[in-house]
Amino acid sequence: MTEGYDVVVIGAGLAGLMAARTFLAEGVKVLVLEAQERVGGRVLGHTLGDVTLELGGQWLGPGQEKMYALCKELGLETYPTYSSGESIVSLGGTTRRLREHECVTSALPNDVKLQVHKVIHDLATMAQDIDLEAPWYHPRAVEWDNQTLDDWLEQNGCHERTKAYLQLELRGIFAAEASEVSFLHVLFMLKSGGGFSSLISVKNGAQQDRIVGGSQFVAERMAEALGERVMLSTPVRRLEQDDNEVRVMADKLTVKAGRVIVTLPPRLSERLVCEPALPPARQGLVQEMTMGSVIKVMIVYDKPFWREEGLSGQVLTDTGPVHTFYDNSPDDGNFGVLLGFMEGVEAHHMRCLGHSVRERLTLESLEGYFGEKARNYKAYLEKNWLTDPWVQGGYCGYFAPGSWTNYGSALHEPFGRIHWAGTETSGVWNGYMEGAVRSGERAAKEILELQNRVVPTVTRERLGSLFV
Repeated sequence: MTEGYDVVVIGAGLAGLMAARTFLAEGVKVLVLEAQERVGGRVLGHTLGDVTLELGGQWLGPGQEKMYALCKELGLETYPTYSSGESIVSLGGTTRRLREHECVTSALPNDVKLQVHKVIHDLATMAQDIDLEAPWYHPRAVEWDNQTLDDWLEQNGCHERTKAYLQLELRGIFAAEASEVSFLHVLFMLKSGGGFSSLISVKNGAQQDRIVGGSQFVAERMAEALGERVMLSTPVRRLEQDDNEVRVMADKLTVKAGRVIVTLPPRLSERLVCEPALPPARQGLVQEMTMGSVIKVMIVYDKPFWREEGLSGQVLTDTGPVHTFYDNSPDDGNFGVLLGFMEGVEAHHMRCLGHSVRERLTLESLEGYFGEKARNYKAYLEKNWLTDPWVQGGYCGYFAPGSWTNYGSALHEPFGRIHWAGTETSGVWNGYMEGAVRSGERAAKEILELQNRVVPTVTRERLGSLFV
């Protein structure tokens, strides 16, 4: 006999767990099916001795109210990303140390700096009128969607150094090249994440805070409250729906559900065989939304030696393969950890090289900025998200030219009894942990409203004895 559920959630990342948590508080019979042997999706912790290294999503910042509230409910504390001291900026062959109060653009020639500020202002002006729930409705949506950021910069006569700087910063946001991303998508992301400064900054920006013990604790504690409602190592292969129910077919079991929430990155949902077949717009979305390209690297030291030398650990450079570094040490500072990102085309180049080559190149880069002490490391660890079979990239999916206006409406439009969640479906903080939890809550509310239930406010007290 096939067991039945009110809702089956596919994926135990933050979106899926938040949806299930919302259902649990309302007494909905819910089951979460996760393909991997762990929960968390694109958040992932790795224990190395007494150090927890975060290989996936890790940062919180102003405006991410849902994640801060969730951490509080789960009994998790946050702490600021270390940013005291001078940062290092190496652009156009010139390396400078910037004081804490100095903007990165201070390292640019005056004429370039002025043009960069004008471009950022113009982008903000255009972005403010974007409807985050329906960007394709903007009067200029088709025009903007049919060009890339590179195209727009070229059309507006930007200096080569202006383009180089903006391309560098935006590669860090999208994990893709400015020549690959729809200009409409750029504007959407700027508004979604609170603006250019918010997206690239540590203090008062999206990289401001971290979670004590690592962000995977968020997923693990939500999963603990759900108990046996979460099944790991259970990849779903097929969905068959009719007017009354959905048959969910996984490797280990088949279950029936009134409704299903799919939280996979859109590109990965092509692995799901659906009967009847997905509508053309959704099929187009699956094909056209490309995942970013990221290799995240961390180098562990006995102590954060750079702090003693008045450095923040932050580096921005146009010389690869690692273009950004951050101090990623634990909150007590007992160990030193420098975090770097290989992104976009650089990540694709580096994935073809061996682990030892990437390690050597990373250490050579660090030595150039932090001196010989950078060679005295305890461990090198990396996470190549391009080769992760259940993500195939990072940090999130992005739209290439023409995709928003052709397929954007299918992002979170239900298909019969199948609903969609995941950070790519969020209007606010798209691509971030905040976007993931918002999307899970939104999809759950969709279903609760269809069931004529009162939409709950999830609290520790509401979960009661089920909360761990």
